[in-house]
Amino acid sequence: MMLNLYFLRRMQVRNFSVKVEVKLNDSTNTLLENKLLKHRHHPGIIKPRVVEVPEWIKNSIQIVLKDSKIPTSYLWEGGQKLMKHLLGRFIPDIQPNLQDRKTRSQATIYSSNLNERNEDIIEYNMNNNSKLAKEKQQLHNSAITIDYNRRTGLLYIVGRSQYEYCAVYKVLNQIKSKNVNFKPQTLFDFGSGIGTVMWSASQLWSDSLKEYFGVDSSSEMNDLSEELNKYNTHPIKNIFYRQFLPALPVPTYDIVVSSFSLLELPDTKTRFDVIQKLWAKVQDYLVIIEDGTNAGFTAVNEARDIILYNILKSDKSNNNNCAHVFAPCPHDMKCPRYYTDDIPCNFEISYYTLPLSGPSFLKKQRYSYVILKKGVRSDSDNQWPRIVQPTLKRSKHVICRTCTANGTLKEIIFTSYKYGKNAYRCARVSQWGDLLPIEISTDKLHE
Repeated sequence: MMLNLYFLRRMQVRNFSVKVEVKLNDSTNTLLENKLLKHRHHPGIIKPRVVEVPEWIKNSIQIVLKDSKIPTSYLWEGGQKLMKHLLGRFIPDIQPNLQDRKTRSQATIYSSNLNERNEDIIEYNMNNNSKLAKEKQQLHNSAITIDYNRRTGLLYIVGRSQYEYCAVYKVLNQIKSKNVNFKPQTLFDFGSGIGTVMWSASQLWSDSLKEYFGVDSSSEMNDLSEELNKYNTHPIKNIFYRQFLPALPVPTYDIVVSSFSLLELPDTKTRFDVIQKLWAKVQDYLVIIEDGTNAGFTAVNEARDIILYNILKSDKSNNNNCAHVFAPCPHDMKCPRYYTDDIPCNFEISYYTLPLSGPSFLKKQRYSYVILKKGVRSDSDNQWPRIVQPTLKRSKHVICRTCTANGTLKEIIFTSYKYGKNAYRCARVSQWGDLLPIEISTDKLHE
């Protein structure tokens, strides 16, 4: 009997095996053939590779830290401890075991009655998962409330400012690179902190950005942000700070950003309410950025699902209330990495530390993000596959693990013989986070 079952499984796999066909984008291939484009500059490359922090930011930080008269050794050690703590956080609120694929779908928010939904999930898993009690204790231990006073703000600058600036800049730069005609005039920053979003936006859109509205519950963080921005060489004309999120949806803003802030909120319902309010204030783009940890990725995907599968579908009366994922996903379906994989969808950034107790040194950190754009996806959007893990370069072949337009993860093995010289060379120079300018088709092989 066991042999028969084994044979049936083998037959099923053979009957539904899939052949992946890859074709390089015609316009890209033409440019490469005519030597009007180099492979290392193909249109799917996400630039810059390494983000340089402007000198004015480094100088303003040095001035503020010097004026504090706090020993640099204390600032450095405290900044690293704060960074470690923030990277080790769990997502606030009791959740199912997100490593268990069978219960992941139950964690997604589709009901407006969030309290009842979460209580049902918790009760279900308490009866079916003996490890949940331990996880619950870990969640409570990690959910230490941080008092973001001035001293904590200084530690935050030392531990995270360079990393956050580089991550935010790289994410926002995708909007500028892909939508070259977009000239934002207003920006809303939820959880503005020390102002890394303002720094990045002022560097990218110094010619158009006129108003920045920052919301942070800590008045001392707002003061610190204002103090650091005095030295901005690309100042925004009108800067406003507030401690509380405005209740009214008007006015709207060209870009609304929540960077490294969702994990500060106490529970799922609060995050849901905040995402609703932020989406109501969006004119064009909503940007969500978190650390590339399991908790950070979960928060990003939760926000993505809230908008695509709750807010948009519940408000059917508004024909203009539509949106699509601008980046990193080439699709608007459920995230395949969240529901079918065991690792978070994140990307890596390299940055240099502040030269406090010695010279700067290069560090790497991971972040998760999503950019949602209001309106229907344009027909000109190529929806090229996104490389979601480091490329594996081997002798005469390259392995790229991608997220595709049909909402699935695909591993593509590029060789010059199989897909052509240009496609192979484009894949070979591509890195984690880049897009591949290719078209994918799959055929089922019936054997």
